Amino acid sequence: MHSFFSRGLMPCILVLMLLMTRIVSANDLKEAKNERLTIADQIEETIKEKESLIKIIEEKQVVKEELDGKVSSALDVLGEMRVDYGHELKRLADIRMKLRDAGELYENNSSQAKQIILGIYKNSKNIYASLLKESDNIFDTLKKLNYVNRIIDSDLKKINDSIKRIEILEQQEADALSAVVQKNNEIRQFEDRISSLDTSRSGVEREIRGYTHDIETLDERTVELREYSIELLEEIKRLQKESTEYVGGKMLWPVPSSGKVVSYFGMRIHPVYKVRKMHYGIDIAASYKRNIVAANDGIIISAGYVNGYGYTVVIDHGGGFSTLYAHCSKMLVKVGDMVFKGDLIALIGSTGVSTGPHLHFEVRVNGEKKNPFNYLE
Repeated sequence: MHSFFSRGLMPCILVLMLLMTRIVSANDLKEAKNERLTIADQIEETIKEKESLIKIIEEKQVVKEELDGKVSSALDVLGEMRVDYGHELKRLADIRMKLRDAGELYENNSSQAKQIILGIYKNSKNIYASLLKESDNIFDTLKKLNYVNRIIDSDLKKINDSIKRIEILEQQEADALSAVVQKNNEIRQFEDRISSLDTSRSGVEREIRGYTHDIETLDERTVELREYSIELLEEIKRLQKESTEYVGGKMLWPVPSSGKVVSYFGMRIHPVYKVRKMHYGIDIAASYKRNIVAANDGIIISAGYVNGYGYTVVIDHGGGFSTLYAHCSKMLVKVGDMVFKGDLIALIGSTGVSTGPHLHFEVRVNGEKKNPFNYLE
């Protein structure tokens, strides 16, 4: 009984384990594909975010350049203001030197006049007596006295002129000092303005450095995501090979630019050989070198020149399903490549036995050629 049970149970267990393995493999494959799609979305998001940051940096660079121009212009103006300030300082120094000289002249003239007047006052009796003695008459004496008065008036005039000169120079000094103070205040205000502009520019530069660092971080993140995407792709390829399940879903129309079918699946008169024979696919007319895309996820199992078919790509979709794309002008994939539904794989051509640019598209299930319309969306 036990032996019979064992003999009957073991095959069941093996079948069950095989089914479980296939289920796990299929689930793992689905999860890997979903994960890769998620990673692709994240890569796209990081690229968009980077593009957004680049745009912001470009805008900030424009602002920085404007501030650079303003700072440069302001520094030029400040340089001119400082030159003018230097001229005002020199003018003030010159006026003060003239004022000092005028003061010395005033002191000299005052001292000299005081001595003369004091001498005349002290010796007035002797002077007048001498003048009377030496004069022939009263008129001559008055004439000589007038001469003495003229000497005194001359000295007093020198003193008065010195005072007026000092007053003029003092006013000029006050004006020059006011101009110096004003120029100095203008320079301080302008320096504050330049400092404010420079602070704004430094702030913009910090923002640019921050955004640049963010871009570098995004680049690192993108590299990591792409490396992980490659790892997932390898895992998907491995699981795809192990899986015996069809990837599932309806197949995508393989020529996005054209829906014109010029030859259907079934018996027909061959356009070149002019004999009635079976046509195992559909022919989709399209312009030369237009895109051909994968009808579903899969692995490239053939990519090369095939007699009659010309340049041909074959994709294995799992579960015995495969698709064939013939008469291509150029193949954009190689054997072993993993492709996904809608990926560009080749370009429309007319290689092999063909009468014009088109795609010959076949669907095969366990090697048997089927009508593609039964599987296409």
